[in-house]
Amino acid sequence: MVIDTRVTVNKETYESLVTSWKDQERIQSRKRDARQRIALVRKYLRKSHSLLEIGCAGCYFLGEVKGLVNSVKGIEPSAFYSDYAQRELKLDVKQSGIEDASFPPASFDVVALFSVFEHLVDPIGALKKIHEWLKPKGFLILEMPNIQCPSARHKGINWMHIHDEHRFHFGPGSIEKLLNRYGFEIVSIRSRDFNQYRIGIGKSIRKLFLSLPSHNATAIASKGNKKASETQKSSPSRLKKMRKALQLPVTALLGWLVLKFNKGDNLFVIARKKPA
Repeated sequence: MVIDTRVTVNKETYESLVTSWKDQERIQSRKRDARQRIALVRKYLRKSHSLLEIGCAGCYFLGEVKGLVNSVKGIEPSAFYSDYAQRELKLDVKQSGIEDASFPPASFDVVALFSVFEHLVDPIGALKKIHEWLKPKGFLILEMPNIQCPSARHKGINWMHIHDEHRFHFGPGSIEKLLNRYGFEIVSIRSRDFNQYRIGIGKSIRKLFLSLPSHNATAIASKGNKKASETQKSSPSRLKKMRKALQLPVTALLGWLVLKFNKGDNLFVIARKKPA
């Protein structure tokens, strides 16, 4: 999600995204991801809290967390996304990038940015604003690609998260130093992946055993995907559903192991505003 206010989303892009939102499998995947995020922060949330999400896009997190806190707000630079949130989801989402957003000091107990911080033109300016918006001992939640994860070190410049839209890259050490410098103290840093427990079996295995040569891993993955594709074409729908059900526990276990051994591609950071 790009938070730079100079970046716009054209109507054709928006319409294609709206269409994808109507895909039930995609919707359920996004909701699972939001619930997994909530599971990581739930012990820090209170019913009295006010929460702001920056770059909330389809508002899956806001939709899931709103019952756990007193109030939720969002800011979203795309007019299309923000209009969707206000009109269809009845959520308090303002069209704005963080550069142009304004809230009174000490407005929120929690501020969250998921897959946003790495896109920011001025991450230091953003941290200064967030620090001002947070109440004393308020929480900052960040999720971003981890440039020091095993996949990144293994693949180098071919890592999937290295592209033009990601202006900055962070590892655990660099994000901790940055946050500490601008008034935050780390509560927790851990690894995570999108839809953690639904990652493909082959992908999770490669993350857990990165000593496997990359070309072999690719060949294995391609062979497996080809075989799965051929099987899907020849299998009746009932058999496909049965196979998927049987694979799910394995997928979940491998996803849990990736999380347990900190081999996910993303950092999930919880920080607290330092006392004055």
